[in-house]
Amino acid sequence: MNLRFVNTTQGESVIFCLSQVLPLGKHTYLQFGESEEVECPLITDENFSIRDVDSAYWYKDVVATENLVISNFEGTIYEGPSIVSGKYFLTERLSLVINNITASDEGQFFCQLKTGRPGFQTASVDVTVFVPPNGPSPEVEECRLTDSKDGCLIELHPKEETYHLTCHVINARPAVKLRWLRVFNDGSTEAVTNITYRVNGTLQNVSQIQENYLFSTFAMVTEVYHEETTLCCQATGIAMGDRNGAFRKVHITRLDIPTRSYSTQPQVSTDSSKSEGGVHGILIALCIIIGILIVVIVAGIILVFKKRSTRNSTYNTVRMTDVNNADLEKGDETLRSCADQLKTYYKGMLNTIRTHPVFARCINKIKDVFIDLQLLRETGKTVKSEKMVRIRGRREFYPDNPVKEPLDSQDDLIRLLDEEGHVALVGTAGSGKTTLTRKIACDWACQMAGSVLSCFKLVVVLGTCGCHSENSA
Repeated sequence: MNLRFVNTTQGESVIFCLSQVLPLGKHTYLQFGESEEVECPLITDENFSIRDVDSAYWYKDVVATENLVISNFEGTIYEGPSIVSGKYFLTERLSLVINNITASDEGQFFCQLKTGRPGFQTASVDVTVFVPPNGPSPEVEECRLTDSKDGCLIELHPKEETYHLTCHVINARPAVKLRWLRVFNDGSTEAVTNITYRVNGTLQNVSQIQENYLFSTFAMVTEVYHEETTLCCQATGIAMGDRNGAFRKVHITRLDIPTRSYSTQPQVSTDSSKSEGGVHGILIALCIIIGILIVVIVAGIILVFKKRSTRNSTYNTVRMTDVNNADLEKGDETLRSCADQLKTYYKGMLNTIRTHPVFARCINKIKDVFIDLQLLRETGKTVKSEKMVRIRGRREFYPDNPVKEPLDSQDDLIRLLDEEGHVALVGTAGSGKTTLTRKIACDWACQMAGSVLSCFKLVVVLGTCGCHSENSA
């Protein structure tokens, strides 16, 4: 009981009874981000009647005016001087409602009531803010690809002697406790003892996982495989809420890889000399047949090459004898005319490019905006990747990555085309394939003496039907 002495003008002393702290109190848990109600322990007491209350006050941490949260004075609600409007609310039973609960709402609240009797009655409520874990909990890391409602199946390779399992609950407040259980066929369970615990990256003992831990919890178990077994990871704690006691089952077995069996019993023969002679005869016959096949294949290859050489010589003879000089000159003139028309078209229609996806008037010359691309040539060779890849339904493996060689410039690409006869330009959308093609066409149309493009009489660009509409726009 707190007492205060006040001297009046007549010199008399008056004693005021300010507060009486009762040994009543409780502990409640509120979910982060929600709106929860905190009951006043005095009101929940059966010996206390709410009709006897004249005014009610709620304080945070300390019963002091600057720590006042909200009050109900003779039916009028007043919020504390430093409280954000709408954060707190009082119900008809004088319970405190906290909106949008955060970590700062954790601590001790005091409910103080003024009745017809002298003084105040006060009771405390300890508030702990809890955060439910993220995603399905608990989760076994090795079961991410084969998980289901009934658990998961892990199949070990016949050469694997041990298995490792990690169960975790992420971002829970307070920390969730995990344990591994061995499940038998009759439904009974047995606790697994060789478990390593880790809370937020620090190795911990079970006894060190206290109520005020606010982080992620991991439980790891490593065992030697003897036979098919089923393990269960169970999560318990206030942060689990309605899912308290949830579990995840893991069934562990071995892959059934069939093996071929061969008979090793020797055949018994009454006449060993006859059997040896029969084997030698079969071997000789096989050698003769293989020799005949080799001769036939070689003869066929020689015949094919002779036919090709004869056909080429005949074609060359006909082409040179039947076509006169006038026809050759006429063909060269047509080729030159076609080349001149293409060059005129490329200079007028392909030398510009649209540089904005929306505004059609944003057009620039290719030579002003073109940037040399990084060109890579595939060599046909591969090298093992240093990073392991895991595909659903398969074990982890190191993929083969193609080996590529860089080209120094666009001229190297043209020389490669001249040498190989064909080049495929591959790249993602927007990487500059179309722009590079149009740049090559414009360079050919404006080629200088000694250019690498001078070896091509015609350069035909296909797939540029939209170029005319871009420029006309």
